[in-house]
Amino acid sequence: MELKKLIVDLSSLMSIGGFERFEREKLIALIGEHFDECYLDKVGNQIFVKKCGKENAPKIMLDARGNPGKGGWGAILVYGKT
Repeated sequence: MELKKLIVDLSSLMSIGGFERFEREKLIALIGEHFDECYLDKVGNQIFVKKCGKENAPKIMLDARGNPGKGGWGAILVYGKT
């Protein structure tokens, strides 16, 4: 998939807090094939895991969330070991 189209498609996913399940299947269809694991945690977060195969490798977490009512969105990148 072309990167520009992927970004547009991801940006077009619209969900309301508490009703994310309606867009979840679209998200999985867009990016799920690029990850080793894909699951829903106990509080409703969609988790995608990509393994590198190296023991004790650093971990990266990208947390992106929108807040249209407040005028924008944000992303958090966390890098470290667990």
